[in-house]
Amino acid sequence: MDREARDAALVRAFELLEAVQNSTEAIDLQGPLRQAIDNGWPDVRFMIHYAEMARDHVAGVGIRSALGRMAQAAEAAGDAAMSVCALAGLSEAGADWEGSGEEPDASDDGGQLPDGVERTLATAVTMLDQGEGSAELRPTAYLHCGIAYHRLGAWGLAIEMMERAERALEVPLRPSLSRVVELTSAVLVLNRVEAELALACEALELGKRETARLLAAHRRRLTPTQCAAVNRSWSQLYLSMTTLLATLAGEPLDAGAHDMLLTGRVDNPWPGSRAYLHLADAIRWLDAGHAEQAARCAEEAVALTDELVPSLRTVCLAIAAQAPPASPAALRYGRELAKARARARHRLEEAARARLRAELHVRQAQHEARHAYVDALTGLASRLAYERHLQRVRRDDDASVAVLLVDVDLFKQVNDTYGHQTGDQVLRRMGSVLLASVRPDDLAARVGGDEFVLLLHGCSAEQAASRADLILREVDAVAWEEVASGLRVSVSIGAAAGRANLIDALIEQADHQMYAAKGRRTR
Repeated sequence: MDREARDAALVRAFELLEAVQNSTEAIDLQGPLRQAIDNGWPDVRFMIHYAEMARDHVAGVGIRSALGRMAQAAEAAGDAAMSVCALAGLSEAGADWEGSGEEPDASDDGGQLPDGVERTLATAVTMLDQGEGSAELRPTAYLHCGIAYHRLGAWGLAIEMMERAERALEVPLRPSLSRVVELTSAVLVLNRVEAELALACEALELGKRETARLLAAHRRRLTPTQCAAVNRSWSQLYLSMTTLLATLAGEPLDAGAHDMLLTGRVDNPWPGSRAYLHLADAIRWLDAGHAEQAARCAEEAVALTDELVPSLRTVCLAIAAQAPPASPAALRYGRELAKARARARHRLEEAARARLRAELHVRQAQHEARHAYVDALTGLASRLAYERHLQRVRRDDDASVAVLLVDVDLFKQVNDTYGHQTGDQVLRRMGSVLLASVRPDDLAARVGGDEFVLLLHGCSAEQAASRADLILREVDAVAWEEVASGLRVSVSIGAAAGRANLIDALIEQADHQMYAAKGRRTR
């Protein structure tokens, strides 16, 4: 029942996130938030804070406070997908992670994003690409990264994030979360269409009419199921955008939908949705060779645009500038400015892609290094890490060190009798015992199949012997019957202590002692 109640609350949180972006009425978020906190539902709590951030953003107030609450909830939950949403939110707001407050603007800085924004988004995307985060929230996290890239002008990257999100949605979820999948898939298409529209408008402004047509013709479309998943406000916004894209693609006009949206019989509070329709009219007039009528429609569109869709506003101004008597010099000037903005935006996007590639390379190298230096089965240091550690110990003339060599008795018989899976479980439990017996400055390593070594820094011979006795008792205390019925496991330990620069001699001495102990234990 708790799982069902939690899933229902999570679905409601997603619906609230949609609602606050499409309503001018006050929506209660505190009640669902208290419920999430009282029941210990970190994912629901996070999504309510996400809705608070979206509400504040729509209202035009600062979102730092809500983003901070999102980050706190993500940290408490330990979920990477939640952390990514908070990171991407900071980038979407144009805020440097270090807190510079720098607003990214490709037209002002030559196409360079503030380094913190690039780094933050690259880190976020790479976390998701490496499979981190809960399945329920990973698509939303990718979506949020896409929105952030869109706001920064990296529209191609935004589309790639939407594609990643769609692939993440293919991971099956519980049937009780089907509404989450419906909502997320529909919102993904809406945001992808916005990015496709931005690219098409840029191409049109640059005079690349055929490119704009092809981009518009290959746009993503909402399925009937997806269209039914979102509220009337968003479905009308989608209809406005697709009316413009259909015009750019040279497709027939849906006159009924066009007239309904343009005359204001709509629920969408954003006036930009009507700007799409005026621009569509302007393009039809322009394609028909009527520059004056096109300019009038474009001027009407300009009055309804804002900074959220910069390519929409600039293409409207470019069309309006063609009204007779148009100045050839002014038109050339406008085209050169459009080219400069496009070049800056492309540099910005390439910089973001380069940062993504670099971040992926770094994290892959870290991942490989962890696997190279950590034994995957036991979690102990690997033989490579042990050899590297020995090199440092040999150079230390003044320190003392103790060596403990540990070998599982008759381990081959364990594998032969109980199978290799049981043998692996024995080694894992041995790893846990040995890890618990070392301090942060010590080293516990697996150097062979069932062979282990401990290097104990600043440890005397008496202390080393005491540590060996402790390990023997801990191994005897393990509930080996839980691993396999009738299983008994013991180990033999050899110990030696002395100066660190004599470590090789100490290892040889410990080896002799270990084999002597094994002879006594296996008679």
